Amino acid sequence: MLESIMTLDADTAFLSADLRRWLAGHLPDVAAITDASWPRAQSRVWRLATETPANAAYLKVSPSQHSYTCETRAYQQAATALGQNQAARLIAADPALRAVLAGRPAKPLPASTTPAAT
Repeated sequence: MLESIMTLDADTAFLSADLRRWLAGHLPDVAAITDASWPRAQSRVWRLATETPANAAYLKVSPSQHSYTCETRAYQQAATALGQNQAARLIAADPALRAVLAGRPAKPLPASTTPAAT
C-alpha cells in the first residue's frame, strides 16, 4: 500500500514524502486518506481508512513542538485513566515530524445517556 500513500491527491497534498514513508511503516494497509482538519490554518489532520476497518486511524501533525508534546502526553494520560482498551490508541509518534498516529479504542466507551428535552 506504500504506492497509494505515496501518490498525491487533494487530501494528501500536504503530506511530505518523509511523513508518507513514516506512515507506511506504521500503518501499511491504508486504503484511503481524507482530510479531517478543522477549518483553521494550523489544523492538519487526516482520517485513514484501512483495508481492515478495525485498524482505521487518524494522523495529526502538530503545529508546534509544544502542541506535539501535549498531544502525546494526553494519549498516555488517557490510557492510564481509562485503561488501555478504552482510550484511543497511540499507534506511533515522531517528534521530528511532530506526527501522531492514533487509532480507535479497542473497546468503545459506553454510549452516554442524555435526558430527554422537556
